[in-house]
Amino acid sequence: MVVYGPVVTAGIEPEARPEPPDFAGSYLYLAVAMALWPVLAAALARLFSVGQHYVRYMIAYNWAAAPLFALNGLPYLVHALGFGAETAALSYLVLIPIYGYFSWYIARTGFQTMWPIALAFMLADLTMSFGLNELI
Repeated sequence: MVVYGPVVTAGIEPEARPEPPDFAGSYLYLAVAMALWPVLAAALARLFSVGQHYVRYMIAYNWAAAPLFALNGLPYLVHALGFGAETAALSYLVLIPIYGYFSWYIARTGFQTMWPIALAFMLADLTMSFGLNELI
């Protein structure tokens, strides 16, 4: 995580601090994701014949990124409150359906399309995110 790592670990005793985050990898991930997703989304929009709404979708997608990015702080907060690394890791499992729903809803309303097409965008978004996370 790019933003929350140094902020959350500031008040934790040195021996209880988690490993420092890989800032270079995080920034590389963000740069690749920011460059790759618009291209993939445009290809999907053209494939499903909803390209006329692409700009509206991308604007909504980008604005939704801010609150979703803030939710990424939840596992760090859980860990900083002393619940342990396992509980913090499990909190990511709570976030995955939230991310999925937001991605699906934005595609559904942004493209004004049926739910299966929105589901395809959501699955492509999550697959790209998890795939990049494993690669970088």
